[in-house]
Amino acid sequence: PPPKVKSAVIRLIRNHRTELGCNEDLFKKIVKTTFNQRRKILRNSIKPILGEDCLFTREPLFDRRPEQLSIQEFIELTNRVEKES
Repeated sequence: PPPKVKSAVIRLIRNHRTELGCNEDLFKKIVKTTFNQRRKILRNSIKPILGEDCLFTREPLFDRRPEQLSIQEFIELTNRVEKES
């Protein structure tokens, strides 16, 4: 017998693509790395990218979890990491 399931297909079309204002590859890497360990604070979850001895991880921003950051804060973080590298 045919299944008793109603389904539909939707198609999403992006209106326009905006620039983030940062290195998009690094941005994706930072977001992915931090959300893979999202219950950790940012200071600990970003160590694979920055290394153990990075000084600017002592800032208050790094005492928060990734889900507490806005997109703009991730962009600023990406720009900062790129500048420090």
